Amino acid sequence: MKDSNLQEKKLHISISILIMGYLLLRLTERIIWSRNELLYRVDSWCVTEFLVNYQGGYVRRGLFGELIYQLTNIFPAIDPRWYIGVICFLSVIGVVYFFIKKFRKENLCWWILPLNVCLMGAYDLIRKDFICALLVMCTLHAYNNIINPRLRCITVSSLLVIALNIHECVFFMCVPFIVLLYIKDMSMHLSYKIIGIIIPLVAMFLICCYKGTQETAQHIWQSWSNIYENYKTSSPSGSIAAIGWDSSYAISYHTQVNFFSRSGIIYGWYSKPLVWLATLYVIPHILFMKRKLNQNTSSDITRFISIMAFQFCSLIPMFTILSCDGSRICFYWLVSTLLIYFIITPAKTSHIWPTIYTNAINSLQNKFFNPRSTKIAIVMLLFLAISQNYTNIVGAFYNSIIGTYIYSLSLLSECL
Repeated sequence: MKDSNLQEKKLHISISILIMGYLLLRLTERIIWSRNELLYRVDSWCVTEFLVNYQGGYVRRGLFGELIYQLTNIFPAIDPRWYIGVICFLSVIGVVYFFIKKFRKENLCWWILPLNVCLMGAYDLIRKDFICALLVMCTLHAYNNIINPRLRCITVSSLLVIALNIHECVFFMCVPFIVLLYIKDMSMHLSYKIIGIIIPLVAMFLICCYKGTQETAQHIWQSWSNIYENYKTSSPSGSIAAIGWDSSYAISYHTQVNFFSRSGIIYGWYSKPLVWLATLYVIPHILFMKRKLNQNTSSDITRFISIMAFQFCSLIPMFTILSCDGSRICFYWLVSTLLIYFIITPAKTSHIWPTIYTNAINSLQNKFFNPRSTKIAIVMLLFLAISQNYTNIVGAFYNSIIGTYIYSLSLLSECL
């Protein structure tokens, strides 16, 4: 028994070192790639995502850019990219600190955090992903901790409206779950429930109505021409240009990439579900592997799988027709799952699921998680990764833990 525990401890330390090395290699690769590709130039996707403003009228994702635009008018000497960089950096620190604190408190295995399907799924730090995660965190905290029903309704609704006008992905990350909480909350008056549900739905409806046109994109682009000289003689590009995309074109494009693109014999229509199922299998196994399998742990696993499956269903529109950024959507999936699991107390989630859903989750857990197949999950963990469109097997492999080491060694051998 002693030898067995010692071997498990050695294995845990070895894999921890392996994953730490993977994390350092991935961060180094991102820094080098960003520098070589001029990722943060003023017309890049990353920067222009933050420059969408209301200078062409109300439009989706424009709130953050409008705030930066007004700050730039007050302090014209400061490049807007400084505001963007500082806010993104603080958001990353806030989210990572929260998870490290919670993982230690709950005695959970941290190995999943650096994965390409989790925090490293937000492959560019200068994007809104961590800001959205931070806003979801604040919204969930407000719902869970504010006792007064009226104040809770006002605070949660206000945070959701702000978050949705920064990026509509927040709707899929937390609004369906919050609606479910409202419906099942017996302590809240019906009028507050209705208001709490209607406000984010109306906000999302307006965002869909004012999604943007090419003319809007042109006005936004020109509004920054006093700051960036090359905007005067060039057309909108990056995220600003995407504001003008036609809805039917965007849906058609994302559907084509997600389901009908291929790499050899690998098609998206079956490789995507395989990645989702592998993620659903590996994450709960690894997350709870440090705990002894008792009644409390089994209950926590059930709660986590219930939330994870529900969040996947909530994000299906983004997984299928609204986006083709595979790793970023997995980031939304797992980060929102973890935030709900950590913030919303078990007492609030114990009775919210329909009976048929609870029975399905219990059946799933009994079939695949009792007893736990930790060794199989660890092997899968070392290879679990995705490429942007799910069909690039080589790209997905290089994003995995083992693939990153092999790729790094191949680069080193070329240099030598």
